Amino acid sequence: VGSNTGTLQTSANGTAWTMATSGFVENMRGICYGSTDNLFVMVGDRGFVATSQTGTTWTTRVSGTDNALRGICFDSGLDLYVAVGDTGTIITSPDAATWTTRTSGTSENLYAVAFSPNDTIFAAGGTNKTMLTSPDGTTWTSRTFASSGSYQIRSIVYSSSDDLFIASAYTSGAGQGELKSSPDGVTWTSLFSGANSEFLGFAYSSDKDLFVGSSTNGAVRRSDGSATWSVTTGISSNALRGLCYGATPDLFVMCGDSGTIKTNSTITVGSAGSWTNNTGGSGSLLCVAYNSTNDVFVIGGYNAVYTN
Repeated sequence: VGSNTGTLQTSANGTAWTMATSGFVENMRGICYGSTDNLFVMVGDRGFVATSQTGTTWTTRVSGTDNALRGICFDSGLDLYVAVGDTGTIITSPDAATWTTRTSGTSENLYAVAFSPNDTIFAAGGTNKTMLTSPDGTTWTSRTFASSGSYQIRSIVYSSSDDLFIASAYTSGAGQGELKSSPDGVTWTSLFSGANSEFLGFAYSSDKDLFVGSSTNGAVRRSDGSATWSVTTGISSNALRGLCYGATPDLFVMCGDSGTIKTNSTITVGSAGSWTNNTGGSGSLLCVAYNSTNDVFVIGGYNAVYTN
């Protein structure tokens, strides 16, 4: 018999991490920070949603769905949270407390969602090269991400400096990774493709004008958003999954399997910098977000607990 319990870690500097006693019984798969409400919002399996201002004390919310939620983002202009998940699930909320189910028009699993404030548009992606856009989180339109292949779109990040979405996709059968960019979520242009490059996490630093991606093979790629992407291999023997950037400490924080937590303050477009190991416990750590108001990082994930 198996059961899963959520793993939660917090840090004020990205280096010293504390195991938070969340009491969560679901795997946590996505997290974002809402600047208007000074609020972390975490989503996960079976429609799990929880909120916290500190990262240590959490309140569970009723999402209105039993489907797994895998990605979430926040737009301060619309003051809106959008979460996406399995079988085309999309839910929205103005405060992360009351959620409304939206019609996505797809039954594919959705893994990622991001927002462009410059163009006032959300972009969400998932299995079978599914790409959707919406101007308000309510009405969604299907877009063409690729003309062929069975791409799974695993992460989407937006750069306000470049006014650009970058999405990472992966074809599991062919072991092929793909990065594409779009100014509007509608027209997508290939930036990079290569074997064994399933990028699960992406983050952008406007201070450095730098995109950083983490992958299942323990490698990290970086770029200014152009077609040139530099790779650093051997960062970890574990899959690297979640990634975010904190402006005040000028720090990228990355998490992954077997409790992996790594930080880097010296990475630039022209330099790989140095990734520092941090103790993260055990289990898969799947997502990470940064609170710019309180200067706090939060990592979520899961541990498998088996009884017989």
